[in-house]
Amino acid sequence: REQDEMNATAEKVGCKPTLEVLAWLMAQVNAKNNTLMIGYGGLIHIHREKSFVKNDLWSSYDTLEQINQLEPELYHRFGFTIRFFVNKSGFVTLAQLAPVCDINIMDRTANKGMIGKPRLEVYLLEVIPVNNSRWAKVLWQGSMFPESYLYPPKHLEFQTLASSDMTAKKIKLNLQLPPGDLQVLSCLYGNWIIPSAKHAEKSDKCIETSEGILENVPYQMDK
Repeated sequence: REQDEMNATAEKVGCKPTLEVLAWLMAQVNAKNNTLMIGYGGLIHIHREKSFVKNDLWSSYDTLEQINQLEPELYHRFGFTIRFFVNKSGFVTLAQLAPVCDINIMDRTANKGMIGKPRLEVYLLEVIPVNNSRWAKVLWQGSMFPESYLYPPKHLEFQTLASSDMTAKKIKLNLQLPPGDLQVLSCLYGNWIIPSAKHAEKSDKCIETSEGILENVPYQMDK
């Protein structure tokens, strides 16, 4: 969409709270039995602080196609549009649902957006065979997990507050979480219980040692 068109929509429709958009989006995705799970730091805050403060999501390609088809309604109803990031091989690795009120919406970098109007970050998942097992790979960073850690997703009903124009209202979120969410957190962050500035590791493969300890190893295709 062109900047002038988005500016006009921002003035006419405004931008609804991101959590309100997420609640509506999850209802659409769940109705189709598609996959859109909380990932990365969002998992930490749900388990540690019992709050939802991160907008990191993991998605299948079917879900991304559904979200793309919903863009006109996201745009006219909520004032949100979609930005796609493509890797050198031509695959979409990240989709951002961004409010048109965001003054940096035309910025080509994958920044998080404006304070108070965060974007929804949708990271693409791909399930790939490795020898006799199947792995789920996050295409943005390359992290890999046993398929059973991420599929099928489990559901969590979560209530929080969405703020808009100095008011707040309760929002019910029907979220999806990876079935192996605690194992995923241990692989990505180690001791995630203690607050830390550590980011998720890149291009790692999460394995369980013979002692039952989860650890990340640099990924390389098995010979």
